[in-house]
Amino acid sequence: MWNHQKLSARRFRKSRLKTLGVKPARPKFTFRRLWFYFKKFSPLILLGLLAFILWLTWALKDLPSPNEILQRVVPQSTTLYDRTGKIALYNLYGDVKRQAVKLSEIPLFVQQATLAAEDKDFYQHGAFSLKGFLRALFLNILRGRASQGGSTITMQYLKNAALGPQKNISRKARELYLAYQLEQTLSKQEILERYLNDIPYGSVSYGVEAGSQSYFNKAVKDLSLAQAAIMAALPQAPSFYSPYGKNVAALFNRQKSVLQTMREQNWISESDLQKALAEKIEFAPQKITPLAPHFVLWVKQQLEEKYGEQVVEQEGLQVITTLDVAKQKFADEAVAKYNDSNAKKYKAANSALVSLDAKTGEVLALIGSADFYNKDIDGQVNVILRPRQPGSSFKPIVYATAFEQGYLPETILIDAPTIFPSVVGDFKPVNYNGKNYGPISMRQALAGSLNIPAVETLYLAGLDNVLQKAADLGYTTLSDRSRFGLSLTLGGGEVTPLEHAQAFTALADHGYTKKAISILKVTKLDGTVLEEFKEPQKNRVFSEETTQKIASILTDQAARTFIFGPLAAFNIPGHTVAIKTGTTNNFKDAWAVGFTPQIVTVVWSGNSSGQEMSKGADGSQISLPIFKDYMSKALVIYKNEGWGDYPREVIEKLMVGGAIGEEKMVTINKLNGKIATETTPVELRAEKKFIYLHSILHYVKRGDPRGPAPENPADDPMYNPWEDGIKEWQKTAPAEFNPPTEFDN
Repeated sequence: MWNHQKLSARRFRKSRLKTLGVKPARPKFTFRRLWFYFKKFSPLILLGLLAFILWLTWALKDLPSPNEILQRVVPQSTTLYDRTGKIALYNLYGDVKRQAVKLSEIPLFVQQATLAAEDKDFYQHGAFSLKGFLRALFLNILRGRASQGGSTITMQYLKNAALGPQKNISRKARELYLAYQLEQTLSKQEILERYLNDIPYGSVSYGVEAGSQSYFNKAVKDLSLAQAAIMAALPQAPSFYSPYGKNVAALFNRQKSVLQTMREQNWISESDLQKALAEKIEFAPQKITPLAPHFVLWVKQQLEEKYGEQVVEQEGLQVITTLDVAKQKFADEAVAKYNDSNAKKYKAANSALVSLDAKTGEVLALIGSADFYNKDIDGQVNVILRPRQPGSSFKPIVYATAFEQGYLPETILIDAPTIFPSVVGDFKPVNYNGKNYGPISMRQALAGSLNIPAVETLYLAGLDNVLQKAADLGYTTLSDRSRFGLSLTLGGGEVTPLEHAQAFTALADHGYTKKAISILKVTKLDGTVLEEFKEPQKNRVFSEETTQKIASILTDQAARTFIFGPLAAFNIPGHTVAIKTGTTNNFKDAWAVGFTPQIVTVVWSGNSSGQEMSKGADGSQISLPIFKDYMSKALVIYKNEGWGDYPREVIEKLMVGGAIGEEKMVTINKLNGKIATETTPVELRAEKKFIYLHSILHYVKRGDPRGPAPENPADDPMYNPWEDGIKEWQKTAPAEFNPPTEFDN
């Protein structure tokens, strides 16, 4: 009754004060009043508490332990670098591009920029920041939308690493619980390192290193303060703030906010702030393809063959390749400079180039096609790895094999219209210009790229011997010897430009060949070295003297003028460069191959489809200009070197040592040119020198040019056809090569 009276009196006073316009004072809070309401609503409170416990139990079920999170396998991108290890060519990855780096490798200002953007009090609070939560709540209410999350760095790391991006109360509870556990397991520095290696920076780039490579084409350790603030600005909304999108102004506004926060925290000075704000930011072009797409894809293929696709795409291998970025750019420029004009003038729509270090076999530059994206030329086909007919560019291999057997650059062959019989039919090669030059040295024949003497040289050296040398040089496309005949010397056997360049390293490097390589070092994320190139495995194929002879011929500008005309076409000012061009008879392939003691370069031009080019589209016209443009730039850093001259030998043997044939003085009748007899008047007699021509087979046995002459030269199956060829040539030859056979009557 007493309580009822007190309540009535209170109501009366409240009503009275309201009538007078006075606001009644609020009753004071007391534990007695709290206990009153607790007892009154205790069933509901207990029921709510039980429901919360059940909900929390459900929300936290199936949570991974901190150890499970830390031990999860995070796919890491494999990075391909140039030969310096400083320029990233490309990242090989599956669905995600990620490159882990240690916190010690991330500059302090990069770390601080991220903290300024996401959680500036990270080192002061625990797993949960009440201050940050209340600030976010206030801003969200003020803006009328959920623009702030209030999550700490620890919580954001867990969201990316284990919980996913969905926004609801249960995920937040799980996030808080795991964040507390994680901070009992790891230090703040360890959490920050994992966070910086895990957060998304846009597109498929995850982690600060991958983001730095994507947006600035540099390692995170090389970022400036202004660039670091840009990187810190991105993770909040990578798509919205993308430097390649329409909200670049918003990105720079956020960058400014990050820098100002860093200044407020005394992490940077005022001068640092102003300098960073004034810095002009230039973003790297979006990388759709790498700098050297065909090279990168070739390296990727090699890595996958060695280590498997999963390892390459997910285990973050660090691969230092052999590529020289400067030379690759020179190659790109050279191909781009001439390819369009070649397509218009000669219907040669495509070109490819490969350049090797002559001493190690390292691939310095590689262009597999003129345009990687051009479907009309099959641009994504790497011609450098595809077999093509090399034309006359294969001749140096044939002549080098002959020199190994004792033939000399001075050795004489007869360039005459000759039929070479074989089991599959007669073979009648012709020279490119359709002319014949009669007696000619091997030096002139190779320098002028004459076809008939080259076929004779192959026959003299022996097809099997040449094919064995080809195998020793690393050609894999010529292994089926039954497919080839004497046309091999004219490029009748297909070779890949890469193996062609690899073979020519033997001619450039004193007779030593070595396998072309593209990888210098492969390292795992933990620093384990999987492979490292140190010294090339060299295989001596030719003697040093033989290579000196080949180099002497291919650098002899005067020796080729009778075919190629002006010498400037083969000159590279300031450097002695051995050069050989090649063209297939059907104008499908045009080549320029050349070398110095430092570099070997091969250029191919034509059409990937095999379509013929225009007539006249030979290697000296369409491939040599590309070769010269590239080599003139690539050789700038090297001293001009030569190979030294080969020792000159005096060989008395006819034709082998350089003597054309038997020279005889014949007494003739001046009036009719016939051999004088006793009845020829003295006043009509005259002494005249004639050269009695025979093929070299008249004086040597195949494979033994220094040995005794054959007792019966006609036993050689080629003897009579070669002699017939000489007789055919003599019909139009100068008089000195046509000694009289009839007597004066």
